[in-house]
Amino acid sequence: WTCTAWSACQPTNEQTRTCSDSNSCSTTSGKPAEGRYCKYTSGPVELDIQYIRAYNPSPKINEYFYITLPIKNSGPAINVNWFVTSTTDSKQLDSGTVSLGENEMTIIYSKIRFDSTGVKTASLEVRSASSPSTILAQYNMVVDMK
Repeated sequence: WTCTAWSACQPTNEQTRTCSDSNSCSTTSGKPAEGRYCKYTSGPVELDIQYIRAYNPSPKINEYFYITLPIKNSGPAINVNWFVTSTTDSKQLDSGTVSLGENEMTIIYSKIRFDSTGVKTASLEVRSASSPSTILAQYNMVVDMK
Protein backbone atom coordinates (compact mmCIF):
# COMPACT_ATOMS: atom_id res chain seq x y z
CA TRP A 1 0.00 0.00 0.00
CA THR A 2 1.12 3.52 -0.81
CA CYS A 3 -0.53 6.30 1.17
CA THR A 4 -0.47 10.07 0.82
CA ALA A 5 0.36 12.25 3.81
CA TRP A 6 -2.45 12.98 6.28
CA SER A 7 -4.47 16.11 5.46
CA ALA A 8 -4.64 19.03 7.86
CA CYS A 9 -7.08 18.53 10.69
CA GLN A 10 -10.54 19.76 9.63
CA PRO A 11 -13.22 21.50 11.77
CA THR A 12 -15.00 18.11 11.82
CA ASN A 13 -12.01 16.73 13.82
CA GLU A 14 -10.98 14.47 10.95
CA GLN A 15 -7.84 13.88 8.90
CA THR A 16 -7.87 11.96 5.64
CA ARG A 17 -5.43 10.40 3.21
CA THR A 18 -5.63 8.20 0.15
CA CYS A 19 -4.08 4.74 0.02
CA SER A 20 -3.58 2.88 -3.24
CA ASP A 21 -2.73 -0.70 -4.07
CA SER A 22 0.88 -0.29 -5.26
CA ASN A 23 1.19 -3.98 -6.31
CA SER A 24 -2.20 -4.22 -8.08
CA CYS A 25 -3.35 -7.02 -5.77
CA SER A 26 -7.02 -6.17 -6.33
CA THR A 27 -7.93 -6.57 -2.68
CA THR A 28 -8.66 -4.29 0.23
CA SER A 29 -7.26 -6.75 2.77
CA GLY A 30 -4.71 -5.04 4.99
CA LYS A 31 -5.51 -1.62 3.56
CA PRO A 32 -4.42 1.13 6.01
CA ALA A 33 -7.02 3.50 7.45
CA GLU A 34 -7.81 6.51 5.26
CA GLY A 35 -9.43 8.57 8.01
CA ARG A 36 -8.63 9.29 11.62
CA TYR A 37 -9.69 11.48 14.53
CA CYS A 38 -7.70 14.63 15.33
CA LYS A 39 -8.25 17.65 17.56
CA TYR A 40 -9.01 20.70 15.41
CA THR A 41 -7.70 24.08 16.53
CA SER A 42 -8.59 27.11 14.46
CA GLY A 43 -5.31 28.90 14.99
CA PRO A 44 -4.56 32.24 16.59
CA VAL A 45 -6.86 34.36 14.38
CA GLU A 46 -10.63 33.88 14.29
CA LEU A 47 -13.51 35.66 12.59
CA ASP A 48 -16.31 36.29 15.09
CA ILE A 49 -19.01 35.10 12.71
CA GLN A 50 -22.01 35.85 14.94
CA TYR A 51 -21.21 39.58 14.74
CA ILE A 52 -20.67 39.87 10.98
CA ARG A 53 -22.87 42.63 9.57
CA ALA A 54 -23.77 43.33 5.94
CA TYR A 55 -25.17 46.58 4.59
CA ASN A 56 -27.03 46.84 1.30
CA PRO A 57 -27.40 43.03 1.23
CA SER A 58 -29.14 43.02 -2.19
CA PRO A 59 -27.13 45.51 -4.23
CA LYS A 60 -27.63 46.34 -7.87
CA ILE A 61 -24.81 46.13 -10.45
CA ASN A 62 -21.87 48.35 -9.47
CA GLU A 63 -23.43 49.31 -6.13
CA TYR A 64 -21.27 48.72 -3.09
CA PHE A 65 -21.96 45.89 -0.66
CA TYR A 66 -20.50 46.77 2.73
CA ILE A 67 -19.51 44.19 5.30
CA THR A 68 -17.93 44.41 8.76
CA LEU A 69 -16.10 41.37 10.07
CA PRO A 70 -14.90 41.27 13.68
CA ILE A 71 -11.57 39.49 13.94
CA LYS A 72 -9.77 38.44 17.08
CA ASN A 73 -6.23 37.36 17.76
CA SER A 74 -5.80 34.92 20.63
CA GLY A 75 -2.02 34.72 20.35
CA PRO A 76 0.95 37.08 20.28
CA ALA A 77 0.96 40.25 18.14
CA ILE A 78 0.70 39.57 14.42
CA ASN A 79 0.37 41.45 11.12
CA VAL A 80 -2.16 39.97 8.72
CA ASN A 81 -3.25 40.65 5.16
CA TRP A 82 -6.87 40.12 4.20
CA PHE A 83 -8.39 39.65 0.77
CA VAL A 84 -11.94 39.49 -0.52
CA THR A 85 -12.08 37.61 -3.80
CA SER A 86 -15.01 36.72 -6.00
CA THR A 87 -15.02 32.97 -6.47
CA THR A 88 -17.72 33.45 -9.11
CA ASP A 89 -15.85 36.01 -11.23
CA SER A 90 -12.28 34.96 -10.27
CA LYS A 91 -11.07 38.42 -9.26
CA GLN A 92 -9.99 40.30 -6.18
CA LEU A 93 -12.60 42.71 -4.83
CA ASP A 94 -10.91 44.28 -1.81
CA SER A 95 -7.85 43.87 0.39
CA GLY A 96 -6.04 45.41 3.30
CA THR A 97 -3.59 44.92 6.16
CA VAL A 98 -4.40 44.67 9.85
CA SER A 99 -2.04 44.70 12.83
CA LEU A 100 -3.36 42.75 15.78
CA GLY A 101 -1.82 43.06 19.22
CA GLU A 102 -1.65 40.21 21.69
CA ASN A 103 -5.19 38.99 22.47
CA GLU A 104 -6.65 41.97 20.58
CA MET A 105 -9.87 42.27 18.61
CA THR A 106 -10.56 44.62 15.71
CA ILE A 107 -12.99 44.94 12.80
CA ILE A 108 -12.28 44.55 9.10
CA TYR A 109 -14.36 46.96 7.05
CA SER A 110 -14.80 45.97 3.42
CA LYS A 111 -16.76 47.42 0.54
CA ILE A 112 -17.11 45.24 -2.52
CA ARG A 113 -19.02 45.44 -5.75
CA PHE A 114 -19.84 43.15 -8.64
CA ASP A 115 -20.31 44.21 -12.25
CA SER A 116 -22.86 41.59 -13.31
CA THR A 117 -26.15 40.17 -12.01
CA GLY A 118 -26.86 36.80 -10.42
CA VAL A 119 -25.90 34.95 -7.29
CA LYS A 120 -22.27 35.72 -6.51
CA THR A 121 -19.95 34.07 -4.04
CA ALA A 122 -17.07 35.82 -2.36
CA SER A 123 -14.44 34.59 0.05
CA LEU A 124 -12.63 36.62 2.70
CA GLU A 125 -9.22 35.20 3.57
CA VAL A 126 -6.97 36.40 6.36
CA ARG A 127 -3.35 35.43 5.74
CA SER A 128 -0.17 35.80 7.74
CA ALA A 129 1.88 38.75 6.46
CA SER A 130 5.09 36.87 7.25
CA SER A 131 3.89 33.63 5.60
CA PRO A 132 1.43 34.65 2.83
CA SER A 133 0.54 31.07 1.90
CA THR A 134 -0.82 30.44 5.42
CA ILE A 135 -4.58 31.04 5.71
CA LEU A 136 -5.38 32.03 9.30
CA ALA A 137 -9.14 32.50 8.89
CA GLN A 138 -11.69 32.32 6.09
CA TYR A 139 -15.29 33.39 5.58
CA ASN A 140 -17.51 32.74 2.54
CA MET A 141 -20.47 34.91 1.62
CA VAL A 142 -23.24 34.81 -0.98
CA VAL A 143 -24.63 38.00 -2.54
CA ASP A 144 -27.66 38.04 -4.85
CA MET A 145 -27.01 40.78 -7.41
CA LYS A 146 -30.15 42.37 -8.84
